Amino acid sequence: MALLRYFGLLASVILIFSMIFQLIMVQVEGQSHSWFTSIYWTFVTMSTLGYGDVVFQSDIGRLFSVFVLISGVVLVLVVLPFTFIRSFYAPWLEAQLRFKAPRELPSETNDHVIISRHDEIATSLIERLQASDIPHYVIEPDPTVAAHLMSEGVPIVTGEFDNKATFENWQIQKARLLLANREDTTNTNIVLTVREISSDVPIVGIVDHEDSIDILELSGCTHVLPLKVRLGEYLANRASQGTGSPDVIGATKG
Repeated sequence: MALLRYFGLLASVILIFSMIFQLIMVQVEGQSHSWFTSIYWTFVTMSTLGYGDVVFQSDIGRLFSVFVLISGVVLVLVVLPFTFIRSFYAPWLEAQLRFKAPRELPSETNDHVIISRHDEIATSLIERLQASDIPHYVIEPDPTVAAHLMSEGVPIVTGEFDNKATFENWQIQKARLLLANREDTTNTNIVLTVREISSDVPIVGIVDHEDSIDILELSGCTHVLPLKVRLGEYLANRASQGTGSPDVIGATKG
């Protein structure tokens, strides 16, 4: 779609420049050229080929030639490559990355742990799972991020959180545990979707706000951990109570 808009813009610019070419040639140069010649001159000038077979003799004509040349450099040599990358190369690259990150697990996969996001909590959990030789997979819907994590050795699966078939492809009904550690609303969607497939798989949810605890529990979450809330309370208590004497800047001990 972007490429079609670009070619539409390019065709409009060529048409306008061809009309101005005709106007200057007739009114200033006193020459008469066909419309095909005017389009030919515009295209040759914008593409920086510049054969020199059709030229202006007046200053205003030469100034117009410079303007057409600069416009061609911008539209043909700058905008066109970016439009091509956006329309063809970027979608192709994204498709390759999506293909690289698996969208489903083998049917024999079982007793595994599924982690909904790679963060600090997931990093610590993965270290323990690796030490215990427990299979685990991190969900990453963004193909670029998924490819980056895979290059770092993180086992990745990709897909959409609100799609029931996605969790079935991840063998969720055979999983040992699901860790929902994304935003509270996303965690709720994850839990509701998984509970449509299995009522037995344990689900641990990490919440950002204490108000979300009841919502996740009602959605079917086995355990809800308000880690960030508890950490904030702990730090607040430490700051308010204090454990030592304050240091006064500039004070000297006698």
